[in-house]
Amino acid sequence: MSAAFPEIPPRNRSVYEVRRPNLGLYFDRHAIDIPDRAVSGGKNFRIKDGAITNINVGYKEFDDTNLGNQVLLIDSFIDTLGIAFSIWGTKRDLFKYDEVGSPKVTYLNHIYSTGTASALQGDMTVTGAGTAWDTEVKAGDFISITGDAAENLLTATWYEVDSVTDADELELTSNFLEADTGAIAYTIRKTFTMTDGEAWDTAVFPDAPLGTTSGLAAGDHWFATSGQEIVVWDGVAATVALLATGTVGLAFTCKTLHYYKNMMLYGNIVESGTSKPAVGKNSAIADPENMTTLEAGEFIAAEGVDFISSMLPLGDFLVVYAENSISIAQFVGAPVNFLIRTIAPGIGLFGPRMVMDFGDFHEFLSADQAYRFDGVRLTPFGGQVFKKLLSEADVSRASKGIVVISEEELEVYWMLPHSTDGSDDNESVKQCYTEHYGEDVGNAPTPFSHREVDVTAAGFFLDQSAAVKAFDDAEFVGKGFDELAFRFNDRFFTKAFPKVLFGGKDGKVYEINTVTSLPNETLLLSYVYTPMRPLAPHGNKGIIRRIEPVIDLVQGASWSMRVTAWLYERPGGLSTSSSLNTIAVDQSDSRFASYRSIGRYGLVEFGTLGAGFLWTMSGYNVTVDEAGER
Repeated sequence: MSAAFPEIPPRNRSVYEVRRPNLGLYFDRHAIDIPDRAVSGGKNFRIKDGAITNINVGYKEFDDTNLGNQVLLIDSFIDTLGIAFSIWGTKRDLFKYDEVGSPKVTYLNHIYSTGTASALQGDMTVTGAGTAWDTEVKAGDFISITGDAAENLLTATWYEVDSVTDADELELTSNFLEADTGAIAYTIRKTFTMTDGEAWDTAVFPDAPLGTTSGLAAGDHWFATSGQEIVVWDGVAATVALLATGTVGLAFTCKTLHYYKNMMLYGNIVESGTSKPAVGKNSAIADPENMTTLEAGEFIAAEGVDFISSMLPLGDFLVVYAENSISIAQFVGAPVNFLIRTIAPGIGLFGPRMVMDFGDFHEFLSADQAYRFDGVRLTPFGGQVFKKLLSEADVSRASKGIVVISEEELEVYWMLPHSTDGSDDNESVKQCYTEHYGEDVGNAPTPFSHREVDVTAAGFFLDQSAAVKAFDDAEFVGKGFDELAFRFNDRFFTKAFPKVLFGGKDGKVYEINTVTSLPNETLLLSYVYTPMRPLAPHGNKGIIRRIEPVIDLVQGASWSMRVTAWLYERPGGLSTSSSLNTIAVDQSDSRFASYRSIGRYGLVEFGTLGAGFLWTMSGYNVTVDEAGER
């Protein structure tokens, strides 16, 4: 048989040799049936250029700002001039990140600051003059009374509104602690009202006209929906503008939106208090806020009772992903506007953030399988990992699922809520399975690896600071290429290096692919298991004598690779014994580990335990003697 430990030829000693172990994880079969170059299990590793490695599988704080609530949005707004803005969001707030600003993070919420406000120290009542708080303010909004009518700093003193008495009086949730104020300028930060199970969705509309509802000047506009409100921003204004709440602005709200054919599309509608989950609306051409004239219209994108989760272009078509079906739509103009065809009834989207757009095809997770869609065919992929993962997924937290791509690393990160994450509906996703779509594996399935995360959102950041990296920078001087975490031709030395960011339940934003540790230098347990193989023919026992991993040199390393032989009496049984040895990754000692481990079946565990304990393995040899005793 073909195996990582091939069938032993008729002699007493055999050497099992594996090279390019880059086929990744297989969960859909027993460890004894896994292909030669695959792994039967593992944690915190990646597949890279024919090898298994743990280099940069950890993550660290990107910025030390705490957003005060779990991060639910990390987005980039890149206008037609190439200027990039980074926008973050929680359940109640939006933030702008400015890499050269001071401070770097400020609120982007829409505000109300008409009139003046006054408060007394030790009192919970705030009194207004010239205000309309009864129509503009709600419980859960925040007020800052400092004389500034455009306060947007996280470090400002903010008080939460408990209730609104009337147009010129409101109550706080806590006593006002500052000195008495006269009637001075103030800022009310209007919070969003997302509910559990909702997710932010965003889109950029290039070269939009003057906003007839938002009032924003003509230019590139960033749109976002929280599921309860729709807002828009032009990259210039200090705050977003409110476009719709269902009672203010547009006559509807939506759960998802997207730019398509110079129109803004809004899907999964709530209009006049009525939910229309299978309905989409399109704006007039070239005017995203015009929903009543010209080409503006409404369409039904899914049959029966279904819920639009996401909408993405694919060539000339629009793919509408609903919970229980997939449809394609083509814009044909008035009076029909859209021709819609259901292509996959019964196959829907697992969660609203579980589609990856590769341009010429999409990948997405359904309830039972992962699929690729090229506009014509639905093709399952990744069955060796996703069948098991989806069977264990926490469907009640489907909206927490996330997928994001790193084109720099040729990796897609699939983060699926699991039943072991925790009982809280707002619990973060703890496991990430990486699709190595650029790895050359011939006709084998695309390989997958694993890494630990603690994530509630993911997105990109384009570094456009004035500081361009150079080889004579202090952080690089005196280091060899084997010590640097970038390739020689890496875009690390350009101004716009795309970084993949994660948002956490703790309100912080993290950067991945930069360190081999978890935040605060926490130890990173990293390992893989080989396939299981018989150690001798005809059911006889074998003795593992030597295990030799082919590992890269890490000069000056003080740590070793842990090499553990696991022995079994039968393929489906528990391990009967194990033996641990170590091999220095600085290659200062023997290239192999010696054993006297006896069993009928065996597999090997390779890995490290520590912060920054790097290792890369491009193959391994296992020497076995036949021991007899059938």
